[in-house]
Amino acid sequence: MMEFDERNMTPLPACREGLGVGGEHQPASDGETNGHTTACVSDEIPSCVPPSASAVPTPNPSLQAGRGAVANGFTLVELMVVILILGLLTTIVIINVLPAQDRAMSQKAKTDIALLEQAVERYRLDMYDYPATGAGLNALVQAPPGLPHPERYPPGGYIKRLPDDPWGNAYHYEAPGKHGPVDIYSLGADGREGGDGQNADIGNWK
Repeated sequence: MMEFDERNMTPLPACREGLGVGGEHQPASDGETNGHTTACVSDEIPSCVPPSASAVPTPNPSLQAGRGAVANGFTLVELMVVILILGLLTTIVIINVLPAQDRAMSQKAKTDIALLEQAVERYRLDMYDYPATGAGLNALVQAPPGLPHPERYPPGGYIKRLPDDPWGNAYHYEAPGKHGPVDIYSLGADGREGGDGQNADIGNWK
């Protein structure tokens, strides 16, 4: 069937595979059918060959690599910023939080020692003497043997239990003490006599 151009009503050339001169059907050659090409035999009309796949533009590998490098660069910068922020936060914690924690632990030790000293004073009022060094602070929880007036010892003792210092060590007791009638003290974080800062001894004399 012949097709016409709608603008000037002129017949269009046939564009079919294997249509030769005079309208006779001719089979397409191997060169024409390879790649699914279709050619027109007219000398005046260009071939109706569909564009090959090679004509489709492909992405530039070097351009894609450049874009990937930029994206990776942004990711690296963001990672470095996060590390910097974490470092600053760690510094703030070391400078501000840790000293405050040390002060809180020292204050707790002073509070415990004050309560133990009050219990020792009540013991002295009832027993007319301080607990001996050998009996130690345990005399505040359980009546030691050989009390001159055991009937005056309260059934529940003077405290329910002996506290440990903030570093998990027992408080020390001496009677008579080096600094007064009795010494009640903690050896600090290092558990040894002397020291500075959190390792300093904390006693009822200071």
